[in-house]
Amino acid sequence: MPHEPKAWPPPDLQEDVPLTYPALLLKYAPMTPSYVPAVLSSDDPARAVTYGSLLTHVCELALELRNKYGVRDGKAVVILMEKSPRYIQVLLATLVAGGAYIPLSPRDPPTLLEKVVENVHPVVAFCDAGLFLKGVPIVVPEEHLEAREQPSADLLEQVHCSALLCNDDFEQSVTTYLIY
Repeated sequence: MPHEPKAWPPPDLQEDVPLTYPALLLKYAPMTPSYVPAVLSSDDPARAVTYGSLLTHVCELALELRNKYGVRDGKAVVILMEKSPRYIQVLLATLVAGGAYIPLSPRDPPTLLEKVVENVHPVVAFCDAGLFLKGVPIVVPEEHLEAREQPSADLLEQVHCSALLCNDDFEQSVTTYLIY
């Protein structure tokens, strides 16, 4: 059954929320979990992802990035993927974890990919199946963003306590992305 699209973020946007998409997502998605589409797939428009489901995926991945790979303080995360709903999830999770994302294309020449790895020393790379980068831990995200429930209060608390974007002392000069 299709959801009725609603405007997002909610019209009562508070001025105390930083105007970054990750901060807005962490603040308002829990209040509007059934709003769609947070993410639409051009391959399958019927698979619209709600804000609650997107937030759950982003929070889980952000915690994994921080706890398993040490992503924080602008540490580099390469995204070597085709554009898709998964790409959005990875990008937002990287920002929520406090990392800097480096978007690369699977069509980039191997010499450029090697040069990027050499220059930025990424702590992890997200790659579509069959792709890799020498000397970097690789994560191949799940194929589709499956529908999930709204994140638990415990999961949200863990993310708010660890995410740099939610700390009052967030250093505004931390790099959040790097384009090659």
